[in-house]
Order: sequence, then C-alpha cells, then structure tokens
Amino acid sequence: MVMIRARYQHYLDELHGDVVRLGEKVHLAWERALKSMETGNVVLAGWVIENDREIDESRRYLEERAITLLATQQPIVGHDLRLLATVSTLAGELERIGDYARVVARRVRLHPDLLQRTLADDPQLVRMADLVHRMVQISMDALLAQNSELAVQLRELENEVDALRHTLRGKVIEQIRADPSLLDVGIEMLEIITVLERTGDRTTNIGENIIFLVEGEYKPLNPDG
Repeated sequence: MVMIRARYQHYLDELHGDVVRLGEKVHLAWERALKSMETGNVVLAGWVIENDREIDESRRYLEERAITLLATQQPIVGHDLRLLATVSTLAGELERIGDYARVVARRVRLHPDLLQRTLADDPQLVRMADLVHRMVQISMDALLAQNSELAVQLRELENEVDALRHTLRGKVIEQIRADPSLLDVGIEMLEIITVLERTGDRTTNIGENIIFLVEGEYKPLNPDG
C-alpha cells in the first residue's frame, strides 16, 4: 500500500510540475508580447505567435494525462481528487492567456508602431500592462506553491485593471474622433486593451481554482468576470 501511494504521489507531483511548466511558457509569452508592443519588435512578436503551438500541445497533454490518472488510479485523499479535477481547468485558462499574448503579438506585427500612434508613453497603459504582467506572475507563483493567500491578492489588482480598461478605451475613442485616420490602428489598440483586461480575468480564474485546490471550497475573486 505504501509503494502504491508513493508511485501515485509521484504521478501527481509530475502532473503538478507539468502545469507549472505550462504556466512558465505562458508567462514568458506574455513578457515577450508586452515587450514587442512597447518596442514594435516584430521578431519578438513572431516568436510569441510561433510559440503558441507549443502551449496548445502542452494543454492537450495535460488534459489527457489527468483523464488517464483519474481513470486508472483511485484518489486517496480529497486534495488528490481536486488536483485531478482542476488540472484541465487550469490548463485551459493558461492556454487562453497564451492565446491573448498571441493576439497582442499579431497586432504588433500588423502595426509595429501601434503604441506610438495611439497611447505613446501613456502612464495608464503602462500601469495596466504592468498590472496584468504582475497578475500573471502572481498566479504562477500561487500555482507553484499551491498558496491560496497569494491567489487572493489578484482580486484587488483585477479591480484596478477593470477601471484602467474603461479609461483607456475612452482615450482611444477620443483620439479616433479627433483624427479619423487613426481608425484602423485605434481599433487594434482597443482590442489590445480588451485582451489585457481579459488576461487579468483569466488569472483570477486560476486563483479561484488554486483556492479550491488548497482549501476545498470555491471563493470568487472576480464575480463580474
């Protein structure tokens, strides 16, 4: 019985490690997507776009692995069952964050001077991007440590991201009204602002699942998301 448990625990540890590694890939994709937006670096943007395929494959592997373990192993404690139950959800949320990084990268490749033509040096956009990057990092740290207290920190950050989205959308719309030639690039910028906000939403979803994994109960971090 001890050997069976040890082997099963090894499988669970591997699964958790695979989720964390997927998170690291997603975090790197977001770092490079934001850097490409800031600098107009189309090579960096291209890396993010190409790397998305690997993120998708990692998600599929995790889902298949979790299903296999659930079907062939009998979870012994509640935490084990919760881990297997949440792996697919976590993998899906991480993959969607990777998709959002790809969206930003594609916009940059289409309009390398996107930021410069709309919200150049706008401190609120810089703040929003920094907040979202921080939220991705916190969600990854919470996942690695299985730390629900870290996950709860995402709630306050998400509230600020929501407020910044509203403000920045208003600024872009005003710029388009003042200069209709900015319509196309302005629409792309509105998409990026929306994607930043949605990425924050996804990190709170991850946080909620980490809380469920650790504490065994669901606590909403973003009731409106």
